[in-house]
Amino acid sequence: MGTVLVWGERDHVTGSVKKATSELVTLARTLGDPVVVWVGDGAEQAAQALGEYGATTLYHVAGGDESAQVVLPAVAALTQLIQQQPPTFVLLPSSADGKEIRSEEHTSELQSPCNLV
Repeated sequence: MGTVLVWGERDHVTGSVKKATSELVTLARTLGDPVVVWVGDGAEQAAQALGEYGATTLYHVAGGDESAQVVLPAVAALTQLIQQQPPTFVLLPSSADGKEIRSEEHTSELQSPCNLV
C-alpha cells in the first residue's frame, strides 16, 4: 500500500483537530500509510492526537494561523509533497477550506498520478 496524504484541519477557535480530520486519518489507514499535512499552530498536539487514529507522519507548515491564510500554504505544501513523493490518494475534508483547495483555481497545481478525494 502507498502513502495517503490527509490535509489536517484545525478548529480556528479552540485550536484542536477537527473531527473530519480524525475520520479521514481513520479512512486513510484502510487505504495505505496515513500522512498528515498540518498548516499553522498546534502541530505537536495534532501529531499526538492524530497518531492515536493511525497517522504515521505529520508534516508541519508554518503560517496560515488565520483562517483566510490556510488555503495557499496548504496548496503549496500539498503540491510539493505530491511532486516529491506521489501518494496513492489525497484526502481533503468537505469543509469550506477543503473545497477551496480542491477548487478549479488550485486543481491544476495539484495534478499528479494520485487520486484527489
